[in-house]
Amino acid sequence: MADLKISNISKSYDENTIIEDLSLDINDKELLVLVGPSGCGKSTLLRMIAGLEDITRGDIDIGGTRVNDLEPGKRNIAMVFQNYALYPHMSVYQNIAFGLRAMKLSKREIEYRVQQVAAVLDIEELIFRKPHELSGGQRQRVAIGRAMVREPSVFLFDEPLSNLDAKLRGNMRAEIKKLHKTVNTTIIYVTHDQTEAMTLADRIVVLDQGKIQQIGSPLELYENPANQFVAGFIGSPEMNFIRAPKGIAMGAITLGIRPEHITIAGDDTPPGHKKIKGTVTVTEPLGAETLLTVNYAENELVAKVPGIFTANVGDEVRLLLNMQKAYLFNEKGERV
Repeated sequence: MADLKISNISKSYDENTIIEDLSLDINDKELLVLVGPSGCGKSTLLRMIAGLEDITRGDIDIGGTRVNDLEPGKRNIAMVFQNYALYPHMSVYQNIAFGLRAMKLSKREIEYRVQQVAAVLDIEELIFRKPHELSGGQRQRVAIGRAMVREPSVFLFDEPLSNLDAKLRGNMRAEIKKLHKTVNTTIIYVTHDQTEAMTLADRIVVLDQGKIQQIGSPLELYENPANQFVAGFIGSPEMNFIRAPKGIAMGAITLGIRPEHITIAGDDTPPGHKKIKGTVTVTEPLGAETLLTVNYAENELVAKVPGIFTANVGDEVRLLLNMQKAYLFNEKGERV
């Protein structure tokens, strides 16, 4: 178990700067998620922590020890990759035990650790199978088990669920959440999926173009985004943005409002709300709710309305915007 301190690190390839002067403190036993679009620098940052990428400038400390010049094997970290990276000719047991044999542990200790991890991950019945005999979710559990068995100070997860289907991703998110409570160890988790970030994290770090845009709990980022980038990245469906809507905002201002804060208008307009008219362009019935896409003042707005809403493309609808839940951003994307 260890805290981790990143101080003013940068990473450049020739003239191309991937990460610039980034500082971040990660608490002991915290599950911290790095999230952002492709190319934002999140995987590069993870690989620098692991020692798989050199640091151009700055320092990384794990448990109070500067690790810039330490080889990956000496940092007491374990990494779980997107592609599982299992040895196809080895059984589940051999895959999990491989790193322990390299550590020259006794057979008895290896047996104990493998069986313990297999029990935690519910793969005890699979330990004699080969990777090709496993499902995607089972293979990912084995990859996690191979990392767990080493009892590292820090776990690093690099988009581990991106190869799984939607149902398995949901199941594995729950498993990783339970795993964190079981092993009680620092976890740094990289994803481009904001749903994973929201459901897993103690804190989320939102990155864009190699810079931190905001750090906070999932609820803090959702309810109080620091800027337009964070507001648009966190939340599903994503926030609506309306450029200087007439009667709502003035000048070079963008209004942001989430789909769940737009509904079908009745006869009354409650205090703090704004009624508008728009034309239906898409309806997406989801059972308990419907996503309704409406054209308003040359903007496409998505409203999350309850139940199955019956409307045809081209119909005019009246929408009610909860302005108490709206955000305003200036032309630089900053909150105003």
